[in-house]
Amino acid sequence: MSKLRQRIYEIIEPVRDEERDTVSLIYDILMISAIVLAIVPLMFKEQTLVFQIMDLISLSLFILDYLLRWSVADMLGKSKGVWAFVLYPFRFSAIIDLLSILPSFLRILNPSFKLFRLSRLLKLLRFIRLVQYYEPLQIVLSVLHKERR
Repeated sequence: MSKLRQRIYEIIEPVRDEERDTVSLIYDILMISAIVLAIVPLMFKEQTLVFQIMDLISLSLFILDYLLRWSVADMLGKSKGVWAFVLYPFRFSAIIDLLSILPSFLRILNPSFKLFRLSRLLKLLRFIRLVQYYEPLQIVLSVLHKERR
């Protein structure tokens, strides 16, 4: 593993506050801001130029995050070596990321995207990413997961 890839992993992977350095904290704040930027326009019926710019900024940040996570896939999961990179797009979190990126990307390619309501729903999947950054919510979800049996 290269030092650069190790550093990318340390920055993008959320950790407890005691272990977080400044760059990681800034990255987390940036990603939370991107989630908010993506969700705010969904609250309004009219899509203004400001909302389109917000969507483009959040889309860019989500694509960057997805690519960075894919670049360190062997450090994120149980799979090692080349298989980690092959299997990464099929991980639950990667699928959620891709589904939340897709509507904005499609609207850029084709502004008359007809399935607008569905695309708004898929954009709400970005909200799921907040779970990753909010530790109390992670605890509640892990308890629910364990108690489902």
